[in-house]
Amino acid sequence: MKKVCKKLMTIVMATVMLLMTATPAFAGSNIGLYIPKNMTMTLYSKQSVKNNPYANTSYIAYIENAKVSVKSSNPKVATVKVKSKNIVVTAKKTGKATITIKKGSKNYRCKVTVSKYANPISSVKVGKTTISGKKFNTNNYMNFKYSKYAGKKTAVKIKMKKGWKLLSMDYAQKTWRKGENIKNGSKVPVKGGSGFTVGAYVMNTATQQTEIISLQFK
Repeated sequence: MKKVCKKLMTIVMATVMLLMTATPAFAGSNIGLYIPKNMTMTLYSKQSVKNNPYANTSYIAYIENAKVSVKSSNPKVATVKVKSKNIVVTAKKTGKATITIKKGSKNYRCKVTVSKYANPISSVKVGKTTISGKKFNTNNYMNFKYSKYAGKKTAVKIKMKKGWKLLSMDYAQKTWRKGENIKNGSKVPVKGGSGFTVGAYVMNTATQQTEIISLQFK
């Protein structure tokens, strides 16, 4: 998988890239085969976006060297651009928009629904400490004191609310470009300095809305 951003704020963005494309990066000659017909994005709080500038962004396709033009039917809801050989969609407000990608004489469309962030977490347990899911009512992240866990293998377990499914979890040090996948409840080696992050990718089983949850050790 190609690098999707120059600076990795949290490893969950790498997870988003992997799961949104659903298949390996495709060549420009194959464009259209891997562009999703429908996609539900999450609109996060201003504080969540401040914590992670990529929170409202999804990379829906890697186009390699293909020459394409892109357009959103409703830029007030979602904008689209080509950046670093990727088609990048950014959620602006709740609603619907159709993203059109044109390559030569062919048009490809992705119907985007932007939904407001909804707390998917029932509880989070880090080591021996259990945190109420209410802490995630407004924002999709929570900060922990790095010095408390530094150099230790710490178990991290996330309990989802009814109707939500945990798709994947991983962790990374701040300087990493690639994370390590983990099982829910397994121990992670907290090291590498402030900025260590455990990320979770979750989905609402009824609406297919996906969200990222970030546990950051600072």
